[in-house]
Amino acid sequence: MFEDDLQAYLPLLPTLDFLASASHLDGIRDLGLATINHVDVSDLNQGFLATLSATPTLQQALATYCRLGSIENTNVVFWLEQDGELARACAVLDAPGPQSARRCAEWSQNMTLVAVIRACAGLNWYPREMAFTSNAPVSVSAREQFPNTRFLLGQRYTWVGLSRRLLALPTRSPGIATAEQRNEPDSRATFSDSLKQLLRPYLRDGYPHIELAAEIVGTSVRTLQRRLAAVGSSYSELLQQARFEAARQLIANPDVTLTDAAYDLGWSCPATFSRAFRQFAGVSPSEFRNFQKRTLH
Repeated sequence: MFEDDLQAYLPLLPTLDFLASASHLDGIRDLGLATINHVDVSDLNQGFLATLSATPTLQQALATYCRLGSIENTNVVFWLEQDGELARACAVLDAPGPQSARRCAEWSQNMTLVAVIRACAGLNWYPREMAFTSNAPVSVSAREQFPNTRFLLGQRYTWVGLSRRLLALPTRSPGIATAEQRNEPDSRATFSDSLKQLLRPYLRDGYPHIELAAEIVGTSVRTLQRRLAAVGSSYSELLQQARFEAARQLIANPDVTLTDAAYDLGWSCPATFSRAFRQFAGVSPSEFRNFQKRTLH
């Protein structure tokens, strides 16, 4: 959030060294956690937050965070990986320095990822795993704050572990909404939501072109593009979201086969549908349906 005030920037390595020395002298364990303990997704840059709020699922929100976070902080690389039923939001800090200094930065990396996940999973969500590259012991207060979290030390990179089924959670929640969206009455749909609903009947025929969408809402293509850009989206992204949201509703209905859902939404074959769904949700359509059954029972 410092783009307009270049004097607010600090060099990374001297700053980390200073924090490590200060925390050691004052006897503060896990200073990195103490300083970012109450971080919330709303603390992110508003443009950044608007981009996250335009994503349909936690999978896409984390993927977007990983892509943009690595651009904003060129010393850190973020990525997502999956291992069986576990998903990991990972980061690696490309900077030398003592382990105590790295731990401070790594708490910042992990806790910001926790904030993004909690915006979808709820404030009572806790990581299944949390990893650090340093071997420095995790303080008692940190373990008390994350009582059910397994801490892994001395790893090649940091990560926050979560159940893979959570990747399919929708991002339409108060936690990840922009300030403007939070101030809207609940009964008033946003322009993007309304347009997705209007496009739903045309999905079966394949890809509704933007000219058709502009005609439906009674505006020009250029104006439509500007309105979508104002909320951090594009027509292709909105159309993908419309298909995914419709797919999620169909899959939740046990009377609809996955093949019928694929053809109903304009996919050429079930395999193509499955790949597209996994890209958005992080799980296959059949896995998503099984997760829904477990939740209901």
